[in-house]
Amino acid sequence: MGLTQKVVAPCVIFKYLSTMSLISSRLFFSPIASMVPSYATAGALLYVAILMLVGMERLDWSDNTKLLPALIMIPLTLSIANGIAIGFISYVILKVFSGRSSDINLPALFLFIIFLLKFIFL
Repeated sequence: MGLTQKVVAPCVIFKYLSTMSLISSRLFFSPIASMVPSYATAGALLYVAILMLVGMERLDWSDNTKLLPALIMIPLTLSIANGIAIGFISYVILKVFSGRSSDINLPALFLFIIFLLKFIFL
């Protein structure tokens, strides 16, 4: 038995046992979580909404090319994932059509291409 087997085997066993114990504990806590009525989560959702709105104060409210993708896309699509994707797409398109394509940074351009390909091929 080599050194690698002596080191890796206990790690794999520990990983397996910890995963098994966490999944098993989920069986115990599942009925407790289902006892919470759905209307009781409204407070938590409002708190998360307030936390999301805190970032709105850092927006440049005079620049519509930054404001429109940030404010409108998630409510229009009714999906967080699609709203973020369409937000990146609209950000790049608005910057290009407003003549400020030099303001587009490389990560935004990369995400624009990825999300555009997602909507074209899926």
